[in-house]
Amino acid sequence: MAARRRFGRVRRLPSGRYQARYLGPDGLDRPAPGTFASKTSAEKWLVRKEAEIHDDQKKDTSAAGGASCSTPASVPHRWPSPTGCSRQS
Repeated sequence: MAARRRFGRVRRLPSGRYQARYLGPDGLDRPAPGTFASKTSAEKWLVRKEAEIHDDQKKDTSAAGGASCSTPASVPHRWPSPTGCSRQS
């Protein structure tokens, strides 16, 4: 059995190309802007997208000075807070 990805999904389309999708920090399912000729290319795109999202979250917290929790309430629980703050309910 293949190992499960920790970020995103890749599926083979009837055309033989591959589609990459991921669950964004806002909770919406987002597809890649295009399809890929190989599964490896789709997986590499997901790795880059995950890093981009992580970097954007780090920039947001450093711009706030890191003094307060800037994670919006709409962010799903499975996304770790880059500041280490826990969400208040």
